[in-house]
Amino acid sequence: MSEIEWPWQYSFPPFFTLQPHAETKEKQLSAWTSLVLNYYQSTKQSILDQRWLIHWHTLEEWGNIVYNWAQENGFINSVCTLFELTQGENTVDQEFYGIDTEVLIRSLKTLEAQGKAELIMFDDNQGVKFF
Repeated sequence: MSEIEWPWQYSFPPFFTLQPHAETKEKQLSAWTSLVLNYYQSTKQSILDQRWLIHWHTLEEWGNIVYNWAQENGFINSVCTLFELTQGENTVDQEFYGIDTEVLIRSLKTLEAQGKAELIMFDDNQGVKFF
């Protein structure tokens, strides 16, 4: 797991108290958004307790990242398991390596809607065919 560099606001007590002034509050919420997104991206986590999904890419962007990898590595018209995509030797250096399966499935559904992929889900088998 990589180390995160905490922003200066993290050591500033008012950062943890919702600010009443509208402009200050907007800046504070923006800083919190950046902090949370950077932390989850750095630690490769996607779920916040009580099932909040954290995205540092939109689902469409994740889908395109995976699809570009499939094109560049000759997996068009091939089937990959979701395990291969998230834990396989061929994806260790990819940004989507280690991504939560729920986020991956949702991003692959965006490819499915575009006719670029088909999810294969039956019993304990989970995969995707790229077109």
